[in-house]
Amino acid sequence: MLTSEMMGVAALRVIASKLEKKWDFSVDPCSQTNGWVVPGRSDMPVFTDNVTCDCNRTSNICHVTSIKLKGQNLTGTLPPEFSKLPFLTDIDLTWNYLNGTIPAAWASLPLVHLSLLGNQVSGPIPEEFAKMITLEELVLEGNQLQGPIPAALGKLANLKRLLANGNYLSGELPESLGNLKNLIMFLIDGNQISGKIPNFIGNWTQLQRLDMQGTAMEGPFPPSFSALKSLKELRVSDLKGGIGSFPQLQNMRNMTKLVLRNLSISGELPDYIGEMKALNSLDVSFNNLSGPIPGSYAALTSSLNFMYLSNNNLNGKIPDWILNSAQKFDISYNSFTGSPAPAICQRGRCWCNLTAPFYRTLSCLRRNLPCSGESRNYNLFINCGGPKMRIDDIEYEGDILDLGTSEFYDPESGKWAYSSTGDFVDNQNPKFITANTTALDITKPELYMTARLSPLSLKYYGLCLYKGNYTVNLHFAEIMFTDDETYSSNGRRLFDVSIQGQKVLKDFNIAKEANGTGKEIIKSFTIMVDGTLEIHFYWAGKGTNSVPLRGVYGPLISAISVTPNFKIDTGENKLTIGTILAIVAAACIIVLLILCLIFLYIRRKNSKNNDVQQASYLVDCLKKLTPKPVVELYSMVNSICLLYPYVLMVMIYSPQSSSKLRGLELQTGQFSLRHIKAATKNFHPANKIGEGGFGPVYKGVLPDGSEIAVKQLSSKSKQGNREFVNEIGVISALQHPNLVKLYGCCIEGNQLLLIYEYMENNSLARGLHGPEGYQLRLDWQTRWKICLGIARGLAYLHEESRLKIVHRDIKATNILLDKDLNAKISDFGLAKLNEEENTHISTRIAGTLGYMAPEYAMRGYLTDKADVYSFGVVTLEIVSGMSNTKYRPEEDCVYLLDWAYVCHEKGNLLELVDPALGSSFSTEEALQMLKLALLCTNISPTLRPNMSAVVSMLEGKTPIELLSVQSSITKGDDLRFKAFEKLSRDSQTEINSTDWPWPDSSVSAQSTKGDTSLLH
Repeated sequence: MLTSEMMGVAALRVIASKLEKKWDFSVDPCSQTNGWVVPGRSDMPVFTDNVTCDCNRTSNICHVTSIKLKGQNLTGTLPPEFSKLPFLTDIDLTWNYLNGTIPAAWASLPLVHLSLLGNQVSGPIPEEFAKMITLEELVLEGNQLQGPIPAALGKLANLKRLLANGNYLSGELPESLGNLKNLIMFLIDGNQISGKIPNFIGNWTQLQRLDMQGTAMEGPFPPSFSALKSLKELRVSDLKGGIGSFPQLQNMRNMTKLVLRNLSISGELPDYIGEMKALNSLDVSFNNLSGPIPGSYAALTSSLNFMYLSNNNLNGKIPDWILNSAQKFDISYNSFTGSPAPAICQRGRCWCNLTAPFYRTLSCLRRNLPCSGESRNYNLFINCGGPKMRIDDIEYEGDILDLGTSEFYDPESGKWAYSSTGDFVDNQNPKFITANTTALDITKPELYMTARLSPLSLKYYGLCLYKGNYTVNLHFAEIMFTDDETYSSNGRRLFDVSIQGQKVLKDFNIAKEANGTGKEIIKSFTIMVDGTLEIHFYWAGKGTNSVPLRGVYGPLISAISVTPNFKIDTGENKLTIGTILAIVAAACIIVLLILCLIFLYIRRKNSKNNDVQQASYLVDCLKKLTPKPVVELYSMVNSICLLYPYVLMVMIYSPQSSSKLRGLELQTGQFSLRHIKAATKNFHPANKIGEGGFGPVYKGVLPDGSEIAVKQLSSKSKQGNREFVNEIGVISALQHPNLVKLYGCCIEGNQLLLIYEYMENNSLARGLHGPEGYQLRLDWQTRWKICLGIARGLAYLHEESRLKIVHRDIKATNILLDKDLNAKISDFGLAKLNEEENTHISTRIAGTLGYMAPEYAMRGYLTDKADVYSFGVVTLEIVSGMSNTKYRPEEDCVYLLDWAYVCHEKGNLLELVDPALGSSFSTEEALQMLKLALLCTNISPTLRPNMSAVVSMLEGKTPIELLSVQSSITKGDDLRFKAFEKLSRDSQTEINSTDWPWPDSSVSAQSTKGDTSLLH
């Protein structure tokens, strides 16, 4: 029997202790069993958990040769005891939260690969590493290393990759590095390395990638640089000193990415770049280049995806091949002249971000600022990356279009515009608006839920401002990194800010300035403006660009406010005769409405059972007393709720909630209590089809034979009243095939009733795992259709609806099935309006145990990613046919979800497929569906997809890529168990006993510290 050597096991125990890694030492570390070896998977690039051994069958002894603990959020220190594993060749601790210094003792190891990317490691690079002559790859990116790069590293003749970017390294590059003739990748971005670009770089003839952005180095490029014929990617920008003329790169015919940005390059663009047939990205922006765009560049149209020539002095005619291209080419801020063919302009090809200088850009191509020279604005408020909202009586304009690479946008208001340029390096799915991913510690967080992001350059323009001094407030909060001792908290964002061409912030670090992530910092500046205000955010190549994932960096801005420091006298304070007449007319209408309500109240006291007559009377009263143009206006904008009478009843019944219904496009009808009683046979128990969270649900049949579902809400508590208003305001404003339709409502006395479409096949929960007589035979295609329907419904709530809803209680009992087994989401009683609420930190935890996302259950942190988590759980139930909260195949597994993780680690996800399906299902589709469920239930909300992405995955348009999966199922380790224990201990739990109700039957948890639910 092969066994691990005793010294190796002892060393592993110490390593586990210092890394805070929980290995199972009851199993031989070299046994290749679960817990020591988790097979690598292409769909899990962030997570690896392997201990690999080399076993000698002659001596029956095994030696540890590789330890890969990637993306596990380990929080310990780097243990010197790795040196006690003398056969170790590979250490990969990428993306953790490890700190301390790099132990010099590791130098005794025969390491070939060493990666510490994305940690908190500090101190110098050990000189002793020169002894590791076997080393081929040294990855130190994204840490806090200081000091110079040791000259001794020049002895590592086998070194192929040296990645030291994103640290605090300083000093000059030592001459000895010229001995590294096998080097193929050298990255030192974002360090404080100084000195001239060394001539010895010409010795690296095998070099394929060189990154030197954002350092303190100086040009020019040495003559030897032309020897780098194998170079494919060259990224140099923002050096301390310029490089003068364009470098000699004509021998680099295999170049794919060329970045020479902000290097004060003068002269003309060289023709030879047109011979780089593989070039897909060219960035020579922010230089002093002049002359025309060479005609040879037209040969690049088949390969070139991005070209940035902005902020130079290029002139001449804009080539037709640029105007006719569908790629992202930015040629703004140059001096082009000439007249292209008018047909090109007519085809709408003039979108190349030709933003400025506006006065010298082609009239056909330029995007003219809407101001013609006459000032008309004296303030500006923008919610960057977010919707329109009102904060402290100030209305911030919305900025919600996810535009980024080479785009210019000017909204209809004509008060502002922005331009954005650049593409995120190594990120194939860029987002230019980001949502909050961390807990916010902000008094009024509304402006910080979202932010606009740019990979390079972002400019906001305030237009047509009166001449004078203004206070410019820039609102920042770091919402992409976390503050929770995970690798997501290791990121550092640095960028510059200029206003009116003057740099006001250099190497600005939001989190550092605000003393943490999720905290606001407002930077104020007094600026003289005469017409146009320009605010420029610029990434100068510094900070990290691979934490928590590659491509996360660049300027981030949450909001902008501009206010005058002088008195404005525009004459707007004078009321016109028309305005006065309008005010008087409105006042008269309000008085008449009040009189009508008083009259109704008196009639109501003197009469019962005349609800229909009262409603009709009030409608007639309002119509007769209201001028016809006003009635027509109300009808046009759908602003009178519930066909006149019911909005007034709601206002009387719940005045504090009436304001929340304003502006909703309600589509409900009116029902009388008498009609409802007749339809449900006076709420006969035989017609009761379920027990919801706030009252029973009955089936009803109208005189025309139409079937309805009637939800009877309790009016005995304030909670019930608010839920009633919530459901009216939310459901009636939402119309989608995958949402349960609200037909109308009825309010009389203590009766609060909602009338829905009737769902013939009850809930998904009953159909999947209800009593045997009620279960449905759901084939694979039907299950897929149900899953897709739920996803589409949630995508509508989160992203397509004007209200932007977070449901908060997605579960199988809240998914109803019509006669054709189409899925429809029900029960918006717990819904939360993103647009209306003041915070994503909900003090009222409302949901169902087993379906609530951990961050919501434990901290009250609520975003639409909580619904994504719940959707993942429901998807798992759909595939397996099992209840998440009732299936426990092993004692260690609290939920079905936990068993799914176990099966995933074992590589046997198909074990979860419902046995009732037999063999009549697609193995590939089942695996994809299960992977999607695990992706959606990732413990980190940041790594969960949004619902529109989920829809795309289900439709087969986007591949399903698992980023990471929490492998531990130990109760003390897993956030899911902590959430379960917290809710079990602290929450008020309500259990409904009715069997398989419509629509709600699960164990609900409501932990109430205060009440900030919808429309409150």
